Amino acid sequence: MLSINLIPRSYFEAQFVRRLMVFFGVLLGLVLLAMLALTMMYEQKIARTNEQLQQVEVRAQQVEALEKQAADLRAEVKPIQDKIKYIRDVMTYNRKMVGVLQELARYTYRKVSYESVTPGEGGSTLTIVGVAPSIMDSGRYLLGLYRATNLFSGLTFSGVPGYRSGAGDSGQQAGGGLAALQGALSPVRFTAVCTLREPLVAPTPPGGAAPADAGAAAGVPSTSGMPPPGTPAALGAVPEPGQ
Repeated sequence: MLSINLIPRSYFEAQFVRRLMVFFGVLLGLVLLAMLALTMMYEQKIARTNEQLQQVEVRAQQVEALEKQAADLRAEVKPIQDKIKYIRDVMTYNRKMVGVLQELARYTYRKVSYESVTPGEGGSTLTIVGVAPSIMDSGRYLLGLYRATNLFSGLTFSGVPGYRSGAGDSGQQAGGGLAALQGALSPVRFTAVCTLREPLVAPTPPGGAAPADAGAAAGVPSTSGMPPPGTPAALGAVPEPGQ
């Protein structure tokens, strides 16, 4: 049986166009819905991020405040720490100085008395001012200092008449012998500048001020105010060198 399609072709084309329009309309709606959902999702994320950022900013401000408080506390504590360090350095310095004085006492002639024992500037020398009953006693004392090689690396001795001054020249008159003998039996005030093998540098007070007497700073008597190491109170009985 023969069938004849009398519907015009334009009708089918119009239906096809309508279907395409519906399909693209649905597709556009889906795209719009997806974009709206993504927009809402990102807006929520942005809102949460802003909240977190505000919390972080608050914490950052708290941290800055704590850092400022810590800096203020450190500024308050630093002078105390400097004083504590200075006191510890002074105690260490005094212990070393006492050790030097005790070692010096071993080589001090028992008849010699000290007026002062003072560290030099920079702590590399030790200046000793003392009195010996006679030139012979000062010579014995000098020999004792020369034996202290573990303590001193150099020695300058002054105040003894005729010491390294050319005494005993052939031109000396016989009449001067009596005067020399009388001088030899007179008390001799001397000054000995000893170079320490291990310098003793006095600690500097906080603030860069001039170093004070380290012994007095630590509650220990000053070196110059200590009992003379050559006296019986400081040494007891010390045998004469060579005996």
